[in-house]
Amino acid sequence: IRELWTMFLTRLPLCYTPGGSLTIDEQLVPTRGRCSFRQYMPSKPGKYGLKLFWCCDSKTAYPLAGEVYLGRQPNTTASNVNDNRINNLVKRLVQPWNNTGRTITTDNYFTDIKLAEDLLGVQTTLVGTIRPTRREVPRELYANRWRSEQSSIFCFDRQLTLVSYVPKKRRAVILLSSMHHDKAVDNDRQKKPEIILYYNDTKGGVDRMNQMLATYSCRRKTKRWP
Repeated sequence: IRELWTMFLTRLPLCYTPGGSLTIDEQLVPTRGRCSFRQYMPSKPGKYGLKLFWCCDSKTAYPLAGEVYLGRQPNTTASNVNDNRINNLVKRLVQPWNNTGRTITTDNYFTDIKLAEDLLGVQTTLVGTIRPTRREVPRELYANRWRSEQSSIFCFDRQLTLVSYVPKKRRAVILLSSMHHDKAVDNDRQKKPEIILYYNDTKGGVDRMNQMLATYSCRRKTKRWP
């Protein structure tokens, strides 16, 4: 069905002009049929299915670009090669909207310092959670027992900003932003930094698309043995 899939993707950006914020995330289409690139994701409700990566409009959840994950390819075992693969995936999904001043929201699977710097080169900013295991994240941002609740620590490096927020004891949420460049905090909303508030408002584009798809599901029960 590659030809049909390509035709579908070609039409998507022609029918809608997205807003200033885009969301990139993954989707699992549930299936237990025989397929060489079927994935197992225990965190998803369906667990088995086809994994797709989507770029959606953050406000309306309209899908703009997508790509099917075909499984690990040869010679991609090294961690740096894997990071480059993910970075290149994000760049391919957002390529039609480069140099338009838009902002991309991602989770910690996609967020990377090098990706944020590369996107800045095409006038695109990035906001997303980042894993503390990344070597660029200072140890001072880690969670520990001495940090008080609702406290924040900011780090600034040229055009990039890191923030570590403590929602509860011994836990910290770390975000990267190339859009924000100050220590703005909303005292009326649990003293959350503006970076986190923006992330919470724009991270659900792909998730809302999944909810709408589930409302009009075409799945049917059958007694046929596959």
